[in-house]
Amino acid sequence: MGRIKFSKLGMLCLMGVLLGMFGTTSAVGAADPIKIGFVGIMTGPNALNGEYCSEGAKLAVEEINAMGGIKPAGEAKARPIELIAEDDGGTPQVGVNAINKLVHQHKVFAFLGPDYSSITFPSMFVAQQAAVVQITSSLAPKITAQGNAWIFRSRPSDVVGAAVIVDYFMNELKLTKVALSYTNIEYGISGIEEAEKNLAKFNIKPVLRVSHAAGDRDLTPPAAKIIESKAEGVIDWGLQTEASILFRQLIQMGYKGKLFYSSLDDIFIGVAKEFSEGVLGISNYVYTDERPAAQKFRKAYVARFKKEPDLHSGAYYDAVYILKEALEKAGLERVKVKDFLHNLKGFRKATGVFNYDINGDCGHFQCVTVAKGLKTLISKRYGY
Repeated sequence: MGRIKFSKLGMLCLMGVLLGMFGTTSAVGAADPIKIGFVGIMTGPNALNGEYCSEGAKLAVEEINAMGGIKPAGEAKARPIELIAEDDGGTPQVGVNAINKLVHQHKVFAFLGPDYSSITFPSMFVAQQAAVVQITSSLAPKITAQGNAWIFRSRPSDVVGAAVIVDYFMNELKLTKVALSYTNIEYGISGIEEAEKNLAKFNIKPVLRVSHAAGDRDLTPPAAKIIESKAEGVIDWGLQTEASILFRQLIQMGYKGKLFYSSLDDIFIGVAKEFSEGVLGISNYVYTDERPAAQKFRKAYVARFKKEPDLHSGAYYDAVYILKEALEKAGLERVKVKDFLHNLKGFRKATGVFNYDINGDCGHFQCVTVAKGLKTLISKRYGY
């Protein structure tokens, strides 16, 4: 019998049939993907928050998979990451349902989120009971004060942030009359309590403490009280929209003091616009940061999503790489990964240097920032 000759196209077709029957050499016995979950605000008026968070995680996953995936300690082959996202809708109950779905239906190895403390705090028991590692960008101090060994932060808590901004107000700006304002949610309440504690260390009592509800759109009454108090500076802890309205109304009423907002980012600037000029903030990442690691992340993010990243993007980008480090050093046993993270020190990535402690707090790197020309610039670094 004569030899059968195939064209290149014919050979490819034959290979396709054979591969369909038997699988590729690399696919035979290929390792299953490592499932990592993400829960965030994907719908509703605050969906931009979830967009920034999820894009940071997505970029890290794409980079890692392009490099061949993760090779867990003790395994012969690398595994790709499969990122599974669920919407928390910006509410605690939906957040609990989303996390339950990730943990019990999708059976993720670990998951990222939520961002809002008011969702994380009442929902973090789900991961704890299932013994699943959770990395959140939430900032409320009490999240890591409950003895839950399975939750970790990807940003320094408000304990760090409050200490930084009060130090800046007292030692850099030399202010003595400070008014406190906050959104009446977990994030706002706990943050402003930390600010008040730190003011007390300087023997400073706030001249005023006012609050507003999430969703308030007329903040004239608290603005008027702030002006009447003759405060030299205002520390506001809460949601972006409410803070931007308060500052706009203060400026329109003639207020000339220093304004600080706890989450000075592109979301706030996008809402406040020209009224953001000169507003101070705190952040562990801004895209104008000149550190090489920060700019490397920024360049990759802009190339992928055609816009600048924000602090939430950086937090979840780094969170994926933190999990990669833990898996490659500790393997695929959840308890070993948890224990490894509690002892992780000196891990450098886009947003800073991570030094975890027994509570799951990640360290003390933080910056005082200022809004200039609709951009956020670094005014002073702490802990880098």
